[in-house]
Amino acid sequence: MVRPLFPLVALIVFSVILVVDAADSKAKSPPPPPSHAALSPPPPPSPPLRSAAPPPPPKTTTQSPPASKAPKLPKAPPPPKAPKPPKAPPPPKAPKPPKAPSPPKAPKLPKTPSPPKAPKPPKVPPPPKPVKPKKEKCKDKNYRYCYNTAIECPRNCPRNCYIHCLTCKPICSKKLHASERERERERGIPRRLLII
Repeated sequence: MVRPLFPLVALIVFSVILVVDAADSKAKSPPPPPSHAALSPPPPPSPPLRSAAPPPPPKTTTQSPPASKAPKLPKAPPPPKAPKPPKAPPPPKAPKPPKAPSPPKAPKLPKTPSPPKAPKPPKVPPPPKPVKPKKEKCKDKNYRYCYNTAIECPRNCPRNCYIHCLTCKPICSKKLHASERERERERGIPRRLLII
């Protein structure tokens, strides 16, 4: 089927080429010179008509059957690896020499007892502050020579004394009552001493 179509296709292509060449030659040839007698301008040259070439028929290609692949040869097994020689055991380590015993430490000397500390002296209480003696006055107006005279109390009773208005001396005791004063008068003390 392919061989009868090939000359027909070649003939059609050749005729199309001839028609195209003839049209090109007509277009390239110059127009004839105008005559003096003709007054009207020559008509413009008509464009060459190109005949449409029929499309070439589709080529039918027959697919050839794929060539059968050659069967793969079986892979040869790899040669067996040579067995590794057994590792030689490491040489035994030399035994470490025994450590020499350290010399015995010298015995510690007993600590000498520290001398006993001297006992602290007992704290001496501070001396008592001297009490300021109180001043008393005779408050009996009948004894003018001793009345309202300020007299200090003695040391054995600096805060608790009274003034004997008759003798005008301090006494460590309670004040005399009025009855005691009367007794003093009865003892024969002159009146002039009482009203000085």
